[in-house]
Amino acid sequence: MIVIGPSSESTIVEFVVPENYGEWEFASFAADGQSFEDGMKGTVKVFPCLASSNSRESRC
Repeated sequence: MIVIGPSSESTIVEFVVPENYGEWEFASFAADGQSFEDGMKGTVKVFPCLASSNSRESRC
């Protein structure tokens, strides 16, 4: 679990995704679950890298 306090500064959270491709749900359960009910949830989609022939467009 990641816990980050309130701040006016941007926060970067890095994590390692599984080797399997697919979709994983995430959510905030702060304030006894009220954050979740307020919509602080989403999906992380993990797909294989598709390299471009133009090296500036490649994101691998």
